[in-house]
Amino acid sequence: MSPTALRTEVRPVAEVPPELWAGLGPAVPFYAGHRWLACAAEATGEEVLAVTVGDGSRLLAAVPAWVTTGRENPFLRPERLLPTADPAGRPYLCVATKKAYTSPLLTAPDADRPAVLARLLDGLRAVVRERDLAGAVALYADTDTVRQWRTVLPDRHPVLLDVDAAVEELPAEFAGHPLAGASKRRREVQREWRAFERAGYRLGTEHLADCLDEFVPLAANLERKHGNPVDEAGLRRTLEVQARHCRSEDLVFTARRDGRLVVACLAYTDHDTVYSRMFAMDYEAAGRAFEYFALAYYLPVRHAIGHGFRRVHLGMSTVAAKTARGAALHPLWALDLGERPLWTPDPARAANAERRAALGPAVTVTEPW
Repeated sequence: MSPTALRTEVRPVAEVPPELWAGLGPAVPFYAGHRWLACAAEATGEEVLAVTVGDGSRLLAAVPAWVTTGRENPFLRPERLLPTADPAGRPYLCVATKKAYTSPLLTAPDADRPAVLARLLDGLRAVVRERDLAGAVALYADTDTVRQWRTVLPDRHPVLLDVDAAVEELPAEFAGHPLAGASKRRREVQREWRAFERAGYRLGTEHLADCLDEFVPLAANLERKHGNPVDEAGLRRTLEVQARHCRSEDLVFTARRDGRLVVACLAYTDHDTVYSRMFAMDYEAAGRAFEYFALAYYLPVRHAIGHGFRRVHLGMSTVAAKTARGAALHPLWALDLGERPLWTPDPARAANAERRAALGPAVTVTEPW
């Protein structure tokens, strides 16, 4: 396919036929899937764009993108994430998934990757010019995605944002978890699980739509416990949209006592992965029986082992707890994709050194550029 025959389009993700998006490959990650992107647009009430490259009959490459407004979660606001950037404070085009910490870059297996990446950049930069934005930034991109972008932007230096955790080695049965851990660590995991079993909860798996009324206040409890402001009505609206769009993938691990929901974890299943997403608990009714680890870690792992999944995604934060329970860590980066560089290598390296230090000595992050 000649590069001149390629067509770049920018449109709301809802206007892209789902079958075209699915045609990008057999294993589009869940948070990069058309259903989740449409769900995020509806839940936030804000525009989620799809920048696509096609040949007239199918898509060859695509990225989601959205413009910061100042109302987002602080973890998704570049003016806070990227102190090295100039000019600070202006809106950016975030080349990332809204409502998830990932920056997917989707390319068809047979695509001419340098050609389609160059066309994607054309589309992203056109949005920046038309909307007078500060630039375009891939947010929370994994190392492979950064490497792909740097084939067409070799002079850009990534900034470390955080690390992502996933259990990638699952044993044949839960008694062997964590597979790569020492036997002492496995004994600790089994001790925590037995303590949870003795707490007398009735365990189950439910769909979010079927336990939404109970789940929402318990999820809000978690945010309040950590001192975060909570718009419980807004949280409910968001989860209602997710329940409607993603019922076929959602799974809520529940622990009940006398029929009452006490602890729960919302997860999603897709391809070979269980995604542990949102924990919820009634702190007054729960005991001290490792409920958090049981619902957010151990039940997803047990489900994955029992249902043929190969991986459990645990997300960011609480790094030490996750690595102690079998998770591997992967760095997540910001990469400047705009026409005019927003930061230079020296301040980026300094920011990376500071963030590596903040993550602690147990986290090893290299820059394999």
